[in-house]
Amino acid sequence: MLAVGDAKGYLHIFSREGELLASQDLGHRGAVTSMAVSRLHEAVCRVVTGGNRGDIRIHTARLFL
Repeated sequence: MLAVGDAKGYLHIFSREGELLASQDLGHRGAVTSMAVSRLHEAVCRVVTGGNRGDIRIHTARLFL
């Protein structure tokens, strides 16, 4: 799995095969410039993102694979 933040503030999650599994607006008013991911359970991850304006957001991602 691959998680990617983009210039519009969105998070995109891709499978190992490159299939887009999910996209979500993270609430940043600009680009996502940093990200850390930590697995909490088998299908739950904590995602911390930083934006280009110095803002930090904490998200919980539930993956249905």
